[in-house]
This record gives sequence, structure tokens and C-alpha cells, in this order.
Amino acid sequence: MGFVIAILITLAIMGSVLWVMPSPRDQAITKLRQQAMRKGMKVRLLDEHLRVKLFPWLADKRSYVLYEMPFALKGKGQESRTCVLRLVGRDTIHELDRDIETHDYIEYHDLLGRVPKSTEAIAFYGGGVALLWRESVGENDIDLIESVLKHCADQPPWEGVRKTI
Repeated sequence: MGFVIAILITLAIMGSVLWVMPSPRDQAITKLRQQAMRKGMKVRLLDEHLRVKLFPWLADKRSYVLYEMPFALKGKGQESRTCVLRLVGRDTIHELDRDIETHDYIEYHDLLGRVPKSTEAIAFYGGGVALLWRESVGENDIDLIESVLKHCADQPPWEGVRKTI
């Protein structure tokens, strides 16, 4: 009888320890976030205040994360201006509500082809640029995000679409 009780106590302790340990997915996400922070990005979980203010079309904030690249954005007088470019679900927006300049900016800079597939939006603010996405572990996702954020910081949408020959 004492042997059975010892086994049950051991299993209870091991179960508690295994329950607290991070899953392989959590370990991969932690590694991804550390890689982003080494490249100078900030990682911020989306809170309810930001969701309501900047991303009102999102029903659930829990699966989204902001990867931010702090920059002094170009353009005089634009330090306090915030601009959100919705990359996914633009087909559901009524045609009268679509912003032609925003659409041109997304098309011209090929943002849809340059960001990870789970990217929802890009936000511009006085302190830099942020990419809203559902984190997924891909081989070069962080490199893609870094290049897009740097590119967007160099050419914010309020400067207009630059036509280069």
C-alpha cells in the first residue's frame, strides 16, 4: 500500500511540474520575440485600449501582437499623427470608405507581398512604425518584418507615393 501512495505522490508532483513548463510553441514564440528584440524591435501584446482606438475591426485582441520599430518618422508636423493601414480584409470595406492614397501606398510598396501571411495591419505613429500580426514561427519572419518596418519608416504614407523611375 505504501508503494502505491509513493507512486501517486510522485506522479502528482511530476504532473504539476510538467503542467507549469512551457509548451514547444511557447518556447518557439519566446525565441522569436528574443530575436526581434535583438534587432531593436519592441514586442507589445495588444491590449483592449489599443484595440478599441487603433484596430476597432478586431473582435478578439488575444491572438495579436505588435512588433514595433522605434524611429523618428520623416515629415514635418507629423509627429503626433497616427495612421493605420489595414492589410487584411480590405475587400469587406465599402468602396466609398476606401482611401485611395492608402490603397496606392499598399500597392506601390507591395506590402502584402512583403509581410508574413498573418499580418493584419501596419500602424504609423510619432515614435515609429508597428506591425500587427498573429505570431507564427517562420524561418525569416523577423527579417521580413524588420525590412518592412524600416522601409515604411523611411516613407510614411503622409509623404505620398514616391514614383521613382
